Amino acid sequence: MFNIFKKKFSTVPQTPFLVQPLSCPSINFDQFIQGIDNLHIDVYINPHFTELCTQLSYDLLDERSSTRRRATDKVSEQRRIKLNNFNEAYNSLLTATIHHAHETKQIYSVQLLQIAVIKLLLNTVRTQLLQLLHDLRAENLKGHDLRLSERIRWFNQQKTHLLYRVTNDIIKEIQWVEESFNIKSLRESLLGTTWTLAKSLLFNPLLPSPDIYYHEVLMRYYVLISNKPESRFSFHYLKELINQILDEIASTCQVKIDPSLKNNKAENLFINKGRVTELDFSWKDVPENMELLFNLPQKTKQFTAKLKIQRQANKILEQRLRQNQAICPILAIYETPRLYEHYTKLLTPEFISQALCDEIKLTKVKQELETQLRLRTLRRKGDKPLTIKEFKNTKTHIARLARHPEPQILSRFIIDFIRYQRDVKYLHLIEEAMEAINILTDETEIQLSESKQLLYKFL
Repeated sequence: MFNIFKKKFSTVPQTPFLVQPLSCPSINFDQFIQGIDNLHIDVYINPHFTELCTQLSYDLLDERSSTRRRATDKVSEQRRIKLNNFNEAYNSLLTATIHHAHETKQIYSVQLLQIAVIKLLLNTVRTQLLQLLHDLRAENLKGHDLRLSERIRWFNQQKTHLLYRVTNDIIKEIQWVEESFNIKSLRESLLGTTWTLAKSLLFNPLLPSPDIYYHEVLMRYYVLISNKPESRFSFHYLKELINQILDEIASTCQVKIDPSLKNNKAENLFINKGRVTELDFSWKDVPENMELLFNLPQKTKQFTAKLKIQRQANKILEQRLRQNQAICPILAIYETPRLYEHYTKLLTPEFISQALCDEIKLTKVKQELETQLRLRTLRRKGDKPLTIKEFKNTKTHIARLARHPEPQILSRFIIDFIRYQRDVKYLHLIEEAMEAINILTDETEIQLSESKQLLYKFL
């Protein structure tokens, strides 16, 4: 699958290069009694908060799908007020739960609330998206309205992005509360910790994403990779390649786990016994380790042992990426977001990156662009004509850089990929935590669970 690493680096540094392990977040749901189905933990969330979440989701979807608004527009003042009300409601819910956790000595009840709210939010936005689409179609049946028909057509085309955008908007409000000085201070004083769940786990950029390959999220937070298993830029191909490179660097540069941090790892994954997928967490999943290993200082007069190791690591990285013909694709994927915006999203990011690497010929790019312009002629007034000139200029630029790539772009790639690899693992972990929870809304089930003292209420 990969080229054999022929050349060996013989210079071995005398001083070990210390890195940190990736701590597995401790999520303890084992102490909670299983609910009325003997499988899940029964949770009841304040109905006022639930109603706010439902109304806010519907209203934001309605506003974001309006043909009179652009995707980049800020929410209206009316919706901003509802966001603030939701923000205050979550703040009250979280504050009450922290006090209760302090009184009962059950810190994990705060985790239960946090993960239950995330699950509620994700499910609610999906449900309200379908409800809004149903309402628009029902309205259109009463009397054929051209603008409404156009809106429904747009809605169907853009519902994936709409779902992501609104979910992300609401999660940002939860994040604002969780990061606020008052909440962090309250947790610190009552529970002895600033975060009951790691921030990188709770606000994982992949959480509101429709899937782990959604290009808008990849280009914004990580690095664009292919969702096709046979691609040379698929997640599994890159994972194996980078793992081999890091293993070689670890051996050559004496990379070792910092002894003072070895015991910082959580003892167990315990959401529920037998429920959690085995996940391997190592130093190779820590973005900070990659920054430490590959980010060369801009200006330094001292030739230290650390600098020598960093230069050696960068040399190995570039040589192995070049052997596997990955330099050009890496340069291309970092130019793709700019071209994606330049061509007003008429061309898919994967199509653009393939064309920049000569996997697709420029004549094909020109044809595709012309086709998309015919299909989607509605563009903003005053926009310049779109030609493949920018494509040609970018290809020339990439070819020039590929001969002597800057270390910063290659180190950025490996840092972005490792962050993505870590967040995919964190996503699996929090999805299994959400799977352990059953949010009750049916009155009969609520009464039954409460009568058997199985219900965990957040009021």
